[in-house]
Amino acid sequence: MGGGLFKDKTEILRMDWNQFQKVEEDVLSISRREIGRAETVRFYESKKRKSFGDIDILLELPSSYSGTKEFYPKFLQNFIYKTFQTHLIHKNDDVVSFVYGKHYQVDLILTRLEDFELYHFYFDYNDLGNLMGRIAWDKKAVQLGHKKGLSINYEDREDNIIGNIVLSKSPKEILEYLGFDYKVYSKGFASFKEVVDFVVNNPNFNGRIYDWKYLNNENRTRNVKRKSYNTFVRYLYRTGLIRLNRNPMPSVADYWKNRYIYNNENKDITWEIKHQLQLQTIRDFHKEHDLEVMLNEYRTQKTVADKYRHVIKEKILNNLSNKEKKEIGQKLGRFLDSFSNKDAYTEYVLNHTEEEIEKYIKGFILL
Repeated sequence: MGGGLFKDKTEILRMDWNQFQKVEEDVLSISRREIGRAETVRFYESKKRKSFGDIDILLELPSSYSGTKEFYPKFLQNFIYKTFQTHLIHKNDDVVSFVYGKHYQVDLILTRLEDFELYHFYFDYNDLGNLMGRIAWDKKAVQLGHKKGLSINYEDREDNIIGNIVLSKSPKEILEYLGFDYKVYSKGFASFKEVVDFVVNNPNFNGRIYDWKYLNNENRTRNVKRKSYNTFVRYLYRTGLIRLNRNPMPSVADYWKNRYIYNNENKDITWEIKHQLQLQTIRDFHKEHDLEVMLNEYRTQKTVADKYRHVIKEKILNNLSNKEKKEIGQKLGRFLDSFSNKDAYTEYVLNHTEEEIEKYIKGFILL
């Protein structure tokens, strides 16, 4: 996932091919003995590369583990400390890195059996998953990632996320839907050029979407640190492919530049294009019911939030000083804590009048 995490704590050495194989063999052997399934993330030009900054390894979560995903990193940290006896451990989301043998960086990624192939698919071959994800966003207005596969962040006109719909976690289904050749992908890639050709030959390829000015701040900040992404963009500029757009159909990127760089122009057009692309994708994957359920839940939660906010603002805090408002605000937690869960709170607010809610809240404030 990128070497250099521990350079301020110890000297991290790059590995030649023989050293890489030795560290890989040791970590895989130990991980398989202690955890189970363990595989190295696939990459290209292994023997031709002069050195490696780290090793990325996927681990399958033991079936006996009963914790939630939030505790995966803690599981890995405990495993690393106990097995490899090192304090040099770094957590970044669901990737946990450590120093092996005093000088080599190893990155471990833990996932369940049902998502193992999806993680492989997204992390294999350097930044290929990221590069394919740009096409997914441009032509389909969907996200591609290792946790949810192909999914949609469904938003309102103000870019507020209403909810997320998972479309597919099948690598084959995802590739074919985005216009990639699954047979070519299945054979693997031996060089950077093969990866480039795979992306550029996609019928939905649009060179501009990889340009820095078409990335939002989050993507720009992340990708500027990624060597393979930078190499890919430089290649597009050098060959003129940055100007190639194989599919002239309406795309999100066509209006992205105008919306976010030139005074927010064409905002409604951008949203409408994105919205129509997402609706079509939802129909393609037969997720209309999921959308309906999500929208109903969103409307319910908005009704509850608006009702509660009105009671607090107009009936509880109205005409009070800032000091009094602050004191009451500190006590409102008692009211919220009186419900066993979110569903109980939602049901109460929906089924009671504002006057009843006001009276109930004041009972906690006066305690």
